[in-house]
Amino acid sequence: MLHSSPMLYGHRSRQRRRPRAAIVARLGSAIRLLAALALLASLAACGSSPQGPALETFRPAVLVTPPRELPLDAVLRYQLELTAKPLDNSLSGQVSIRYQNQTQGDLREVYLRLCPNLPMYGGKLDVSRATVDGREVPFVVGAKNASLKVPLPHTLAPQKAALLVIDFALTYPEMKGDYDFFGVRDGVTVLPDFYPMVAPLIDGEWRLDPSPGFGDAALSDLAFYDIEVSLPSGYQAIAPGKTVGTTTTPAKGVTTYHIITGLLRNIGLVIGQGYEAQTLQVGAITITSQALPQDLTTSRAALTHAAGALAYYQDNLAPYPDNHLLLVRVPLRQATVHLSGMILLNSALYGEKRDSLEQAVVDGVARQWWGLRLASDPIRDAWLDESLATYSTYMYLRETHGSAAEAFPEAWQATYADLVKSGQDGPLAQPLANFGGSAHYEALVYNKGPLFWQELEKLLGQSGLLTIMRELQRQSFGRVLDTAGLLATLNQLAGAPATDLAQKWVLGK
Repeated sequence: MLHSSPMLYGHRSRQRRRPRAAIVARLGSAIRLLAALALLASLAACGSSPQGPALETFRPAVLVTPPRELPLDAVLRYQLELTAKPLDNSLSGQVSIRYQNQTQGDLREVYLRLCPNLPMYGGKLDVSRATVDGREVPFVVGAKNASLKVPLPHTLAPQKAALLVIDFALTYPEMKGDYDFFGVRDGVTVLPDFYPMVAPLIDGEWRLDPSPGFGDAALSDLAFYDIEVSLPSGYQAIAPGKTVGTTTTPAKGVTTYHIITGLLRNIGLVIGQGYEAQTLQVGAITITSQALPQDLTTSRAALTHAAGALAYYQDNLAPYPDNHLLLVRVPLRQATVHLSGMILLNSALYGEKRDSLEQAVVDGVARQWWGLRLASDPIRDAWLDESLATYSTYMYLRETHGSAAEAFPEAWQATYADLVKSGQDGPLAQPLANFGGSAHYEALVYNKGPLFWQELEKLLGQSGLLTIMRELQRQSFGRVLDTAGLLATLNQLAGAPATDLAQKWVLGK
């Protein structure tokens, strides 16, 4: 037996010293390798889970720093990786969202809006998977498929961030009605709010109020967007921001567009063929107008109108926060769509309604101040940004066209007088659903609303009104302005006469 032989035993013990050292060395190497792999995995997890798209990706597009209470690192970051199939009226992909808890308490879930599922959009947005920091979670779709609850696998403490990744698929309809705004018509796809969008969390409440089917559908927070859209070669992807790369893979017949934005709120996507871009520089801001070849003259005129309005509002209200502004001709009819960083212009404005082009462009630019820089809740305080944008448009046209612009307040006054005569007058500050329908809502908000600002200007003068507007922009940049906040600002800057006026016109008292 081997163990009974002293020689063999002695020989074996001498041979064991060398393998034992080798084993220890190898074991040490293995331990070091495992430790290195664990460190790499840890670093990878740290880099991908709470971070998402790097902040430095977006910083060059930011022209205005948000207030101290909303540092750039806390701003939402969306990364969208999309595959579009225009011939199938479909789009699928993944959205990664870096969400930082800006409240004073812990969070256990995040809520998102699924706007395409609203009847007024007419699309179908299906979510198939959700992860948080790499862990799959059992999401819950809300009533009428209009919202999404994503539970967090761990409590999210104040100022901490999590990375939500959501897989989704979208199908969209043919636009046939005059007021349709979501879908495809004449070979052009128009998709506002097409992605899962984080709902604002204000004073401990997620803003998930249902839309009554008219007006704007949802409120959204300031955010950065990093967008990649792959689609059949020959098609173009048009979205707000700067196109930083276009890659074509001939073997697959696919072209990928890479677009980066600055500070925006909600975005849209247009897919079409044959668009030609023209640009105009206003300081650090690039204005781009996208239109079809037969409309290039009108497209150039739209650029000129946008540049004039942009300069006016920067001089009189506040700096524009992004370094790009996009105008796009789209085959909408009567519908209007309000987006940040992107103005959709109906086809008729390039033809039979060419005389209304300037007003439409200026209104779209004004909404970048009353909608992007400063927002109001379109469900709870719909009158605010709508009336401010309408009156700001009039102020610019009055500045550039003089007495000819007085046709606007004359029309407001006539329409409002009819409302009063027919017993349909009411307070401006009321929930959107309380207006009862789009006709009454538009008649009241777009006529009585700007008339209130005209009365305020008569009281305070143009300089006084602009002081109020600038203060609203300063106080509420990146935030949500409500009627109570407006009344507080009026009281602070103009006292009882201004607040009495608001009590009468806004609150109906």
